[in-house]
Amino acid sequence: RMAASAAGGGVAARAAVFSPASSEAFVCAGDDVRAVSTVTGEAGRRLVGHGAAVTGLAIAPGNAAALLTASLDGTLRIWDYGDATCVQTIDLGAPAVRLAVSASEPDAA
Repeated sequence: RMAASAAGGGVAARAAVFSPASSEAFVCAGDDVRAVSTVTGEAGRRLVGHGAAVTGLAIAPGNAAALLTASLDGTLRIWDYGDATCVQTIDLGAPAVRLAVSASEPDAA
């Protein structure tokens, strides 16, 4: 299950999301996402494509190679984070203020 909340409340601080191997942390950086090495602390790839602040991050349930991002630009994006490529953009119709996923219901909307 994944859900992105539409605007109507304040945007909360966002925590880092770790890759399944915990070798990288993904962090919101304005309208981009940065991959940061957990070993060296150095910033690596940038996931660029949102038109406003990224408000939520999650590793996709059922696909450990995909990162989900939600944004105030009203989109949910699915990324192949290994090569920083957006593979799908979903128009939510309203700004997203947070993103939540459920590993117990990976196919639920």
